[in-house]
Amino acid sequence: MSTPHHKDLERLLIDESIFPEGYHHPNDHSTPKPRNLDQLLEDLSVIRYDMRGDSTAEFRIFQQMNNSVSRSTIMRRVIPILEGSAGTDIMNDGDIELDNLAPLVEDIEVELRPDYFDGAPFTAVGKQVRDALGGIIIPSTDIRVPVAPNFFLEVRRPSGNAVITKLEACCYGACGARLMNAMQNYFYGGDYPYDNYAHCFSATYINGLLKIYAHFTTASDSTVGASPAYHMIELKAFNMTSSHEDFIAGCAAFRNTRDMAAKVRNCFIARANEEASEYRAGPGQLRVER
Repeated sequence: MSTPHHKDLERLLIDESIFPEGYHHPNDHSTPKPRNLDQLLEDLSVIRYDMRGDSTAEFRIFQQMNNSVSRSTIMRRVIPILEGSAGTDIMNDGDIELDNLAPLVEDIEVELRPDYFDGAPFTAVGKQVRDALGGIIIPSTDIRVPVAPNFFLEVRRPSGNAVITKLEACCYGACGARLMNAMQNYFYGGDYPYDNYAHCFSATYINGLLKIYAHFTTASDSTVGASPAYHMIELKAFNMTSSHEDFIAGCAAFRNTRDMAAKVRNCFIARANEEASEYRAGPGQLRVER
């Protein structure tokens, strides 16, 4: 992500009610928690069948690769160990400019280029849904890029800036939370109130430290039709190079988070497509058939 200085980015995000993890709200108001937090933490800790073998040698390689000063080496050698082979059926891409994504913050130039993100194939989302939601869920003009992304990973080399990395994950997570809410609005057929459930996730990885976050949307205030507020909350953190046990736990949590994101993404896409199938195109407009 090409952004202003991180202090300016944080201020710009907060001015638009996009709150990074750890933000101190005024009047001693605590950061809200998603309504599904307990379920998320439970799902995050599920024991995986692909972590039951002897991974001692893999852990040693993981430790060695983390000593690289090159971010590209970490992306090529470390992250594939983190993700394993079980998630290879999830459509993934990264280091691609999301040039079609509707901006979250107006009037500033921010190049959205996540290191790594999961989404769905372009054709998985029906044409009527794509036409209706446009740049909210279609992030790139290239149809080979995953659509409706709701999992993002930002990676830095060991000397990387943890603050800006978290802010970038916050920005991408807010985009994901927005698109999931837009899909809810679509398949519920109206102005859907924010349900305070987290349907989008992100992670940051710096110097062996993996942090996993959830992102969710609330109303910015109690008035009817209030604009959205986007929140970021840390779910778990793992110092993955410190011990074999932490390595196993971190890999499992990362893979479980990708699976959680895929499950809700596929569900929302299916429901939106089902809603669209009840419509037939009229001259210049959509007509619902009941």
